[in-house]
Amino acid sequence: FLDLYSGSGQIGIEALSRGAKRAVFVENNAICVKIILKNLKKTHLESNSRVLNMKVLTGIKTLNGDNGFDIIYADPPYLNAINDFEAMVKSVSDNLLLNEGGIVILEHSSKDSPKEIVINLKLKRSCKYGSVMVSFYENNDSILIVPISTDLLNSMKIIGKTIDIDLILQTKNTYFF
Repeated sequence: FLDLYSGSGQIGIEALSRGAKRAVFVENNAICVKIILKNLKKTHLESNSRVLNMKVLTGIKTLNGDNGFDIIYADPPYLNAINDFEAMVKSVSDNLLLNEGGIVILEHSSKDSPKEIVINLKLKRSCKYGSVMVSFYENNDSILIVPISTDLLNSMKIIGKTIDIDLILQTKNTYFF
C-alpha cells in the first residue's frame, strides 16, 4: 500500500490494520511525518512500514526498483489535485510502481471532475462524500501510449496508411495512441 500525501497516515495505517503486508508513507511536511511515526508506534505497525519525508514525486523516484504496489492512495492538496495527479501517475508509471491489476485512488474536491483517462489509468468510479470525492482508477494496460508528431500523423494520412487504434488523445500538437 502506497500512501501519497500521507498527512497523519490514517489511510495507510488503516490499510495495515486491515491486512496490508506493508505500507509506504510519503509526506513532505516534517510535523506530519512525526505524527505518522507516532501513530505507527502507537498501533505497533512500524515494522511493516516505511516513512519517506520528501515531496511526492521525489518519493516515487526513490521507490524505483522497490516491489510494486497493488493500491496507491493519493490525497494531494485539493487546489491542484486533478492537475497534479497526472504528473504523479506519469512518475508512478515511469518507475513501475503499480502492479498489474493495481488501482490508484485519488481523493479530491467534489467540485472537480476527474479525467476519464490519465496516462495508462482508466477511471472506474467516483464516490462523492459531501465536499470530498474519491476516484478509483485501474491500470489499463490496453492503452498503449506512443508519442507521434503531427507531421508524421499527417504524412500517414496522406500516404493512405490505416491506423487501427481505439483511442487518440491530442495534447499540444502531439498525438498519443
